[in-house]
Amino acid sequence: MSEGQAIQLPVLKTIAQIVVITIIPISIGMLIRAQKPEFSDSMDRPVRIVSVVFLILIIAAAVIKEKEVLINNAMLVGSAALLLNILTMGLGFITSKILKLNLRQSITISIESGIQNGTLAIAVAMTILGVGEMAIPGAIYSLVMFFTGGFFMFYFGRREED
Repeated sequence: MSEGQAIQLPVLKTIAQIVVITIIPISIGMLIRAQKPEFSDSMDRPVRIVSVVFLILIIAAAVIKEKEVLINNAMLVGSAALLLNILTMGLGFITSKILKLNLRQSITISIESGIQNGTLAIAVAMTILGVGEMAIPGAIYSLVMFFTGGFFMFYFGRREED
């Protein structure tokens, strides 16, 4: 984007989009889990697979649409995205440990803290703002997140409860 270009962020539309993207699916999942725990358990693996595929499609769409911008800014945005991702995951892990959650819960909160930012950033940039270039940091963040999240799960997933 050119310097000094103003972007209007419609606050109510943004809030509505975030509710649709995050709050409604989470609420539906919690309701199903409470009412039909057996069904919820049986759907765990298929929902995870669909979620990963959906995330990959969102990232791919952002990358394909703005590949020139991505190539030109990958190093600059990549280092900032890596730092943000590590800090976010670390904050999630430390906070959960302060709250005396067990290791498995702490890993889950840390991974979720790191994952949610990228998808939301891409969705806001592409749907609400309608500026594909603004999705590039979210796409890079999401790519970085797969590696840091994978490392985090590999490293901490092998540990026994402390």
